[in-house]
Amino acid sequence: MRKVWHLCLTVSLLVTVAFANIAQAASHAIKEEDGARQILQFIKKNPHKSSLVVSYNGKDVVKHRSSKLMPLASTVKIIVAVTYAKQAAKGKINPNERIPLTELDKYAIPGLDGGAQAQWLQHLKDNNLIINGTVPLEEVAKGMIGFSSNANTEYLMERLSINQINQTLRELGLNKHQPIYPFYSSLLIPYEIWKTYYSDQSIQDAMPKIKRQMRRMSLQEHRRWAEKVFAQLMHDRDQRYIKEADIASWYDIELDRMFSDRFISSTTSEYVSVMKKLNNRSYYSKKTYKHLIPVMEQIMEIPGNKEWLSHAGLKGGSTLYILTQAFYATDKQGNKTALAIFFNNLTPEENSQLQANLNEFDLKVMTDPQFRKELKMLKP
Repeated sequence: MRKVWHLCLTVSLLVTVAFANIAQAASHAIKEEDGARQILQFIKKNPHKSSLVVSYNGKDVVKHRSSKLMPLASTVKIIVAVTYAKQAAKGKINPNERIPLTELDKYAIPGLDGGAQAQWLQHLKDNNLIINGTVPLEEVAKGMIGFSSNANTEYLMERLSINQINQTLRELGLNKHQPIYPFYSSLLIPYEIWKTYYSDQSIQDAMPKIKRQMRRMSLQEHRRWAEKVFAQLMHDRDQRYIKEADIASWYDIELDRMFSDRFISSTTSEYVSVMKKLNNRSYYSKKTYKHLIPVMEQIMEIPGNKEWLSHAGLKGGSTLYILTQAFYATDKQGNKTALAIFFNNLTPEENSQLQANLNEFDLKVMTDPQFRKELKMLKP
């Protein structure tokens, strides 16, 4: 039986046609059966760009730079999903509550989400999930994971409370994990700085000074500015703030790199520990898993996966320079896999090739004992 495994992964801070074209070319150029070992070879040749932990049936297969802090991109949304499920289990939120789409629109920054929000909205329409301009809260959470919606993530940060999301980090024992903050709102920090200090000139003319100020910022300052923008967006139901910011007129590759470098970071060791907890379904209450499974395990909606997997969950993320993924799976024979793989400081070409091969890498890890032996040869 041909194993089926499909990775839903898109979160790019900067959307470029060139990057999309590279990815398409790479996917045609690389033979599927060679994909897993191409990733392995890349890690061997570029150890400083990568981190990997694989656990199989509770035993570590490989721990490569497992304690190195690496930026997470959208893989961090797993923590938001867990917080959502915990609060739903305790009755603090109602997954069936109808949420006006206008509440999500507050956080929808145009052109900087890889088309994720538009794809999610189309999915809602295709499945008749929109009623009088509203959708169930559960669908908002599912859109955050399945479509990597950044606007949905920021809305859930509002509803769940950022403090409670960071409390989840502590509950999970993620001591190295950097604090979670509204990272999508942070893209508008240059505009907020301009409003505060330089509004006597155009934002384009002020941009060199804004960039210098941002380079000097500590991570704590960066988070505070992001939270300031987030507070503005929270009450911006007519999208005036986003429209006035006109991000398309000043956002560039230099800013994109700056934001990518300041992304929330953690380690593959910590994320594999989370994947194990979700896979074993014993760390939290049954009610919590009841609400978490529909959000985290959308990969099980693929018929082919149901034939050989009992359950599986996955989240990935990317910018032009970052590629990350964490997943867990239990197959029909009871074999349990947990994996976290992070890359940073990639070229667009490297990113595209790695993405093109990631599904095959996952399948090899889960199903091929010889490949797992090869992984053991990687240096810690």
